[in-house]
Amino acid sequence: MWQKLFLILMGITISHTGIGQNKFPTYSWPVRIPVSLSGGYAELRNNHFHGGLDIRTNGRQGIPIYAPADGYISKISVSPYNYGRMICITHPEGFKTIYAHLSEFSNEIEKLVEAEQKKKENFEVELNLSPDQLPIKRGELFAYSGNTGASGAPHLHYEIRDDKNFEWNPSYFGYLVEDITPPRINSIYLYPVSENSLVEGRNQKKRIEVNYIHGQSQLKGKQLITVNGPVGIGVQAVDHIQGSHFTFGVYSLMVTVDDKLIYELKLDRIQFDNTRELNSHIDYEENLKTGRKVHKCFIDPGNDLDLYPVLVNSGIITYKDSGVHQIRIIAKDFSDNKAELEFKLRFNPSASEKKEPEDALIMHYNKKEKIETNDLEAIFSKGTFYQNTPFEYKTEPGHGYFSLIHDLHNFYTPVKMPYVLKIKPVNLPERLYDKAVIVRFSPHGTRIPLASENKDGWIEAEPRDLGKFAVTVDTIAPHVVPINIKNGRLTSSDFIRLGVHDGLTGIKDYKVTIDGQWTLFEYDPRIGQIFHKIRPDSLIHGKTHRMIVTVSDKKDNTTHLQEDFFF
Repeated sequence: MWQKLFLILMGITISHTGIGQNKFPTYSWPVRIPVSLSGGYAELRNNHFHGGLDIRTNGRQGIPIYAPADGYISKISVSPYNYGRMICITHPEGFKTIYAHLSEFSNEIEKLVEAEQKKKENFEVELNLSPDQLPIKRGELFAYSGNTGASGAPHLHYEIRDDKNFEWNPSYFGYLVEDITPPRINSIYLYPVSENSLVEGRNQKKRIEVNYIHGQSQLKGKQLITVNGPVGIGVQAVDHIQGSHFTFGVYSLMVTVDDKLIYELKLDRIQFDNTRELNSHIDYEENLKTGRKVHKCFIDPGNDLDLYPVLVNSGIITYKDSGVHQIRIIAKDFSDNKAELEFKLRFNPSASEKKEPEDALIMHYNKKEKIETNDLEAIFSKGTFYQNTPFEYKTEPGHGYFSLIHDLHNFYTPVKMPYVLKIKPVNLPERLYDKAVIVRFSPHGTRIPLASENKDGWIEAEPRDLGKFAVTVDTIAPHVVPINIKNGRLTSSDFIRLGVHDGLTGIKDYKVTIDGQWTLFEYDPRIGQIFHKIRPDSLIHGKTHRMIVTVSDKKDNTTHLQEDFFF
């Protein structure tokens, strides 16, 4: 099957993506170890689709990474967040390959990066290069795998983008792993999509688990579900590869009613700039409450994802008869292994279309909306909401805060883009206005600080979520402590390590000098440390050195530390 698929893919075209007859280049794997994956393309992650492959490195860092084709290194970035150490190679066909969470670069690239870091006196840098600066040939070593940035374990994150920043399914480029294991449908959901719709007599979604009997999918319990009015279907499905204990996402989903295809999802390419619209594609509330990733097989009117080659009535199922209709769900992986599930819906057409109460506050997905009171202003640009949303705004006393607690609807309604939130402080001393910060409370009560400014006596931020908000202040400087300097002596010959921690807004910047010279310290927020890798020319042995450390948080509270140590 692998060989058959490979031959087919050499000339494959995708009509609904507009590629026409262009062929995809074939790239080689960027590692020379047996390939095993821990993450697949377009998996449903928190707030985004996974844009590439996670290639396992057997729990180790430092695996050599090789160019999969000719091209040039067009971008290098180093950051304590997101992709960590990252390289982008641009190829002649117009595609780019991206390599994230790297531990080190090749010597030539490392020297270029370090020169930029020294010039800017900053660990975090980004270099954009021209085609003649760092050309690269297929098979050339340019980096080593790692665990930097927002990585949970050593691996290589690898993705392919085009010049319009679409993340492409790597399978089209020859990256095929032998797979004979079909996906698995774990459960389905039925959603009432009008105010008067019912599923089994109730106006709330219903989850039904799926059993596997003799290899066949079957609803747990009865196979005939009674519904009133229009409904939508959700599917919780995963894929597996034989020999791997990891769980992957499906490549496609189809829903048919009486053998007529009404919904199709195909995960061929995803616009990176729209990847957060995953929150409209999935059951966002279910994900936050239970962690289950559910594909909604019907779309919101504000969903702009280009993933649905077939879509009838937005995927919503509605009939005006009282008959029984056959539903079939088909989940496939890229190797065309599939899982199928069939069940029946009996419709009662008596339910009316959804009508909101006349006095309800409605946030329209296709209009600019605004909430304005004496204490709060929230401005939602056109397109902020995915659908017309009955909206609730209320306040509660803000004990211990410099404002009321403002409850904007709920935690479980996603928004497409940031909106402007302004809160009027209460009893906030004038000297603390520039230290004020808006915090958002998570569903579990954790405070999440937002980048906030004092503008004309209002504290302003741009949240990307709804929920509860209040104003507090950050007046406490970061905590800085030497980790491996004891009694005036450095106890390691490899690293200088300092613990850094800020209790609210987080670390904004830091600077370390040793004997008056700026010294490169890397920052790893996951462990709360900055550290310097000692090299032969870093420190002179047999003498006492003076280290001066300055660390500031995002409200410009600053800690200064002077530490003398013998090395």
